[in-house]
Amino acid sequence: MHGVHGVCRRVPGREHSAILVGTEKGSNTGGEMASPRTLTLCRCSSSRLIFLGLVVVAKATGHWQTNLPRDMYMDLVSHSREASHPGM
Repeated sequence: MHGVHGVCRRVPGREHSAILVGTEKGSNTGGEMASPRTLTLCRCSSSRLIFLGLVVVAKATGHWQTNLPRDMYMDLVSHSREASHPGM
C-alpha cells in the first residue's frame, strides 16, 4: 500500500499501527511504522498538553477561580456523600 511519499508495510503484531514515520520528501527512514510505545507516548503527551493548555486559558481568562465563600463550599463538600446521581 503506498502512502503519500512513503510505503506502508504490514509488520506482524503491529497491524493496528497505521502511523508512518519519515514519510516526508527527502526522509531517510523509509516509512517505517511507529511502535505502539511511541504511539502511546504521543497520545499521553498530547493529552497533557491539551489539559495544561485549557488550565492556562481558564486561569488567564478568570474562569478558574470562583466567588463561592469558603463556608458555603465546606457545607456543600460535607453533604456531598449524601447526594446521589439524579438518574439513580
